[in-house]
Amino acid sequence: MTEPTTQPAPTGTEPNTSGTVDLTAAALLALSPAAALAVGTQMDSIPGVISAALVAGAGAGVVTGTRMATGHTTLNLPETSLVRRQAWALVSASGASLLSLLAGFLDGAAGPDALLSTVFAPSWAQAGYTVMSGAWWAATGFTVWQLRKQLLYRQPAPEPTPAPAEEPAAPTTEPPRPVLPQQISPTGSVARILHMWQYIGGPNGVAPDHLLKDIEVAADGSWTGRVLSPLGKTVSAHVSQGTLAQVYGCPDGWVTVADGFNSGERIVSVLSTAPAPTAGVDDSTPQGVWAAYVAAPGRPLPGTTLENVGVNTAEQGGGWRAYVRADRRRVPTPDLVDLAAALGVDRLSLISYVTTSDPTRAIVRVMDRNPLEDGMPIPSLDALKASDGGYISIGRYVTMTEVLVQLCEPGDGAKHMMIAGATGSGKSALIEVLALACHANGYALVLADPKGNSFRKQTYDMAAIHGFGIDGSMTALRAAHAKLKQAQKDLEGTGQNTFTHTPERPLTVVVLDEASRLLNKNSPVKDEAVAIVDDFASLGRALGFSLVLANQIVNLDQLGGSQAVRTNLIGGGTLVMLRTSSGQKHLADLPDEFGLVDPSQIPQTWVRELSLDGVPDGDPRRTYGLGYGAGPGAMAEMMRTSYAPDLSALYDPTRVVQLDFTGVDTTAPVTPTAPAAPSSTRSSSAPAFAAPVAPAKETVEDKVLAVLEETGGGALRRKQILDLTQAGAAQLDRVLKKLRETGAVINPDGIEGLYALPADDN
Repeated sequence: MTEPTTQPAPTGTEPNTSGTVDLTAAALLALSPAAALAVGTQMDSIPGVISAALVAGAGAGVVTGTRMATGHTTLNLPETSLVRRQAWALVSASGASLLSLLAGFLDGAAGPDALLSTVFAPSWAQAGYTVMSGAWWAATGFTVWQLRKQLLYRQPAPEPTPAPAEEPAAPTTEPPRPVLPQQISPTGSVARILHMWQYIGGPNGVAPDHLLKDIEVAADGSWTGRVLSPLGKTVSAHVSQGTLAQVYGCPDGWVTVADGFNSGERIVSVLSTAPAPTAGVDDSTPQGVWAAYVAAPGRPLPGTTLENVGVNTAEQGGGWRAYVRADRRRVPTPDLVDLAAALGVDRLSLISYVTTSDPTRAIVRVMDRNPLEDGMPIPSLDALKASDGGYISIGRYVTMTEVLVQLCEPGDGAKHMMIAGATGSGKSALIEVLALACHANGYALVLADPKGNSFRKQTYDMAAIHGFGIDGSMTALRAAHAKLKQAQKDLEGTGQNTFTHTPERPLTVVVLDEASRLLNKNSPVKDEAVAIVDDFASLGRALGFSLVLANQIVNLDQLGGSQAVRTNLIGGGTLVMLRTSSGQKHLADLPDEFGLVDPSQIPQTWVRELSLDGVPDGDPRRTYGLGYGAGPGAMAEMMRTSYAPDLSALYDPTRVVQLDFTGVDTTAPVTPTAPAAPSSTRSSSAPAFAAPVAPAKETVEDKVLAVLEETGGGALRRKQILDLTQAGAAQLDRVLKKLRETGAVINPDGIEGLYALPADDN
């Protein structure tokens, strides 16, 4: 193997040859008109094609030099090129050469002679060379004048070698300080910060149309600010630590980029001096590691501290847990990859970071082994029996507490659920758990499977009605919708506006897998399917119909754009997110409690290096069922759903709840409800030609009550109400406060920020 050679360092005595090169090039350029003149005298003996080519070449030199001089092109020449620096000299030299060659082309050897002598011998004036001769002499003189500095260049004398410095009396142990780019000065820094920001967020920047706002500059020149993306878009990946460090001339470690309140906002901070090193770092304690590698400036969670550090039990995977505290400010939401790297953790599944109801605190867990790796098999059918409050255990959180969901809450009504997960993520296994829960609790199951053959045979056998493909799924949904409308008619005038599950009036759980196959804009049954799903979502709570939608992504466009789905399922129901695309993290359809969730970071196997070849779907080494779950008002946390290794051992044909579909026409399409047309009936006492009455302007109070009414008794968060009413934030807060004081709206279960209409006592 050849050893690399090392070039000697410059000594400072090498001759400077750049001036010599310029002198040579300038001399050639200055002599080019004379050389062209000599060629012109021999034009008679040169073939015509070559003569024309020489004239065209000189003309091209004029055009090229002009374009370079006016900035239209540089021909990719280096900045140090003489031709690029002396473009006008190239124009004049090429022009003089063109005149020389043109004169020889027209009149042979006499032409160049006339060009030289006309200004001295006016007898040639009748030949028309007076102007050409003057132009030739002017261009030649201008060329020499432009190149005067290069033509008069003299090699500078070499500088004397300085005498070696005397040795210092005592050598110092302090290492030399690195030479850093000039930092941002405190004086006038806001203007400079905004000027430099154009390289990032300006029209020609790497992240166009991104705004930098609310800049706060410290006395030492350090600053913070908010980056806002264009409306409706997420912040560009170019708004990064590396890009900011490059633009503002500082090391990467001096820049921090943290998540804002939504996907269209980032909080950035840039230091003006190197962060002070943390003294006395103790890597043996969580507090020491956190202070040095997580909470220091430029790290994932700067300025935070750990509180109440404790030890995870062996059942919880070992390791440690603690509260993350931010001093009188909102606790940041870090990128889990950055947090794992800072803590020295090599697998994302060994970290859990969850925010709490206290905006200044979060909970972090660092585990030696994720306790969810072993899988969660269902021990018996009784394990899925609902509690007195209607809660069913469908898995375990990383804390090993149960994941509880409600399909029906006694005294309130049916509850809805949304499941998101890619193929192989465990979505079908979770639906089978819900089918077993119906089996265990005496609920009726309606199963629509547009994809077909997604579940094991016993799952279909547990359903009162099921359908395959688009046509079969619509048949099952029409039958269930007919039962919904029948229940609505039966309860008219009874004053019953809530539902409680009983053997005589069982809960009906309607499961639609791969929902986008029926609800997306290209579906042939889109309008009818959306109408059916809307009715289940808005009317099902009080009538005893629980809707479970499963899809690969949580995107309202793929779910028919239904506002009822957004309000009652995504916003007001239970949401479980298994492994899916990274774009889900930035969808506006997700509730706020899923702000930290990035389902694309869930690997297909617990160890990424493990090959899937030979690993069956039911093998616990796969991460099927691993995801994040949260009910209304709760924060999303890592969880894993249960699964049934052997459905035949849990299935009991005698426990299947049947529904009576006598007289139900499952072939008749459900017609979407059209908005009520204005009545044309007019009072007989009204004047025949009454003046048109201007409609009353809808107030913010009216809008709030209207959107809450549309939920069918469900609750909405403040952000959802803000989006739906399009009201101003301050105005909405005043209206909500007024409505709450008057009792027109309530905070369900005392949850601040969650609003609903009060229950009707009738």
